[in-house]
Amino acid sequence: MNNTELDFPAIMNDARALTDYRSSCVNNLNSINMDSLTYRNLLQENGMNRIREERKRIEEYMTCKSCPDYTIIEPNIIQSCNERHCDYQKIHNNGLGLINDN
Repeated sequence: MNNTELDFPAIMNDARALTDYRSSCVNNLNSINMDSLTYRNLLQENGMNRIREERKRIEEYMTCKSCPDYTIIEPNIIQSCNERHCDYQKIHNNGLGLINDN
């Protein structure tokens, strides 16, 4: 992550923050004292609950608590092209980027 504060989402998020490089045995059986077949059956029976719990844990860890709102910025210029040329027209002074009309 390229952020220094964990209270704000990464500027470029490619899920490295969620990657765990420990072996599955260590990761899955760390706090559970059972053999792998029993644990496999437990996951098959309660897999969706486990996924919900993990998603909730990740959201609590990764959710920004002091972020500004994520306002979508309107485009600055609209581009209209035909076979001969392209026309550009400014549509928002405070916009960002370009949108194609065709």
